[in-house]
Order: sequence, then structure tokens, then C-alpha cells
Amino acid sequence: MKRTKVLIVDDSDAVRDGLRSILSAHTNIEIVGEAVNGLDAIARTSHLHPDIILMDDQMPGMNGVEAAFHIKGRFPGIKVLLLTVHKNCIEEALAAGVDGYLMKDCHREELLQMVRALSE
Repeated sequence: MKRTKVLIVDDSDAVRDGLRSILSAHTNIEIVGEAVNGLDAIARTSHLHPDIILMDDQMPGMNGVEAAFHIKGRFPGIKVLLLTVHKNCIEEALAAGVDGYLMKDCHREELLQMVRALSE
């Protein structure tokens, strides 16, 4: 079975820890790295080549929507899943090329289902 390589991008240690805990419990998901903002995400994507990036929309330096635009321009095959607490950024995120979005208060099973769907 192919393992899905995931990069977690969020400026909150607690959120990254929670996402890592949920995802690493599944043997077909490999966390290949973490980043704390959009610029960091772009740099790490270039080196890690994840299959999926879980990206916060609001981060200092460069937000997730802008980072997704740059990443999808360079690596169109990498899937970007935006995690947000603001519904007002979704249209802009989809225009930037994100492959999906979830509200940050989603249930863990929703997150896992979306990761599975994007990895197919």
C-alpha cells in the first residue's frame, strides 16, 4: 500500500501537534515535515515533495492562500488542503488552486476522509 506523504503547515504548535497525532495513527500516512508559515511551506515543499499539504489560511509572513498559489504554480501535482476558521477566504483559496478546504473545527474523521480522497 502506498503511503501518503503529508506536510503540516500551521503557525500554532498545538494545531500541528494535534494534526500530527491524528494522522500518524494511520500506517498509510507519513508526516514528512512541518512548517510554520507560507514561506517556510514553499521552501519545505521544494525539498520534501509531499503528496498533500495541510495548510492553515492565516499565518504571519505569508498566509496559506498565497503560499498555495505559489506551490500549485511550481508543483501542480501536490494537493493542498486549506484549514480555516474563516469561511470568507474559501473563494479566494479555490481561485488560488487549493484542492479542498476544511473548517478547523471539523471532526477528525472528516479530516481523514479528505486526506484519503486527495491521496487517490
